[in-house]
Amino acid sequence: APATAAGAWRLALGWPVTSTTFAVGPTGAVTGTMVDTYGSATLQGALDLADGTITFVKRYTSGDSVGQQYLYTGTVNAAGTAITAGRWSDQGASGLAGSWTAAR
Repeated sequence: APATAAGAWRLALGWPVTSTTFAVGPTGAVTGTMVDTYGSATLQGALDLADGTITFVKRYTSGDSVGQQYLYTGTVNAAGTAITAGRWSDQGASGLAGSWTAAR
């Protein structure tokens, strides 16, 4: 169940990412960091414990993309062990978008 999703997660993406980890708290709060070729970013959002929908924003805090934001959405599987159907999109003018997954 989505309620069992609390704990540490590792994001999988399709471009050079040095490290990405995030945590889901017991009440569904999502926090974490991402370091990639463009800089460092914070991750902040929420997991809906009832339906498994996860949503968070990646906001660059250093590097070439300071201030840029990306929206991430996905669904935690019934076992609480993977995030599937992940989509990300630039919240700025670039129109960049893609997919992602995550696992424990």
